[in-house]
Amino acid sequence: MKTIGLIGGTTWHSTAKYYQLLNEGANTRLGGTHSARIVLDSVEFAEFRAFQDQASDDKIADYLVTKANGLRSVGTDIILLCANTLHKYYDAIQEKLDIPILHIADALGEELERFHVKRPGILGTAITMYEPFYRHRLSSRYQMEPQIPEHENGEVLSQAIYQDLSRGEITDNAQVSFENSVEDLIKKNADAVVLGCTELYMLRKLVPESVKVFDTLDLHVKAALNWAIDTNE
Repeated sequence: MKTIGLIGGTTWHSTAKYYQLLNEGANTRLGGTHSARIVLDSVEFAEFRAFQDQASDDKIADYLVTKANGLRSVGTDIILLCANTLHKYYDAIQEKLDIPILHIADALGEELERFHVKRPGILGTAITMYEPFYRHRLSSRYQMEPQIPEHENGEVLSQAIYQDLSRGEITDNAQVSFENSVEDLIKKNADAVVLGCTELYMLRKLVPESVKVFDTLDLHVKAALNWAIDTNE
């Protein structure tokens, strides 16, 4: 089995979920007392958020390249960025790294294709929803038409992610903003709801049963296990 490197801490709640699911998945696949080979570099989230607010995109990418190279130096074979938002810097990191980074939107896109989803509704941070990098990858690589909630509802959801879910707190504000954003997507004829933030698994139960839900954290983990266990590269 190949070794999976995680750049986590954004936030530690979702990173802990990655660690749990990777190990559970490896044990299910391999049986016995098997677990996943994992190396984790977990950032201090408050410091990283302050750095994001002050630094240019190039400096943030360079910071993440340093993290990725550190994981590479101790023998990791593949890297996972444990947050959808960090994939804004994917191209800048991957071009400076000689091992693959598994893009979370590719894990999502392949699963959406399998279920013939054409108009996925994306929920996440404001960066993930409203900047083009995430939606463009789905539209250019998988010929999809991603939908996003109205700006007002999406901004409130984004704030709830950073202020509440990042601390593991499922507040009334987080739930209401999530439900309002889901309603926006349904009105826009989205044919599925994508939990495009790795903290949103906490609110999954709030999506109506009639709506298909795709959890990017879960799909990222499954794709990583497939690569780590099955690849001969």
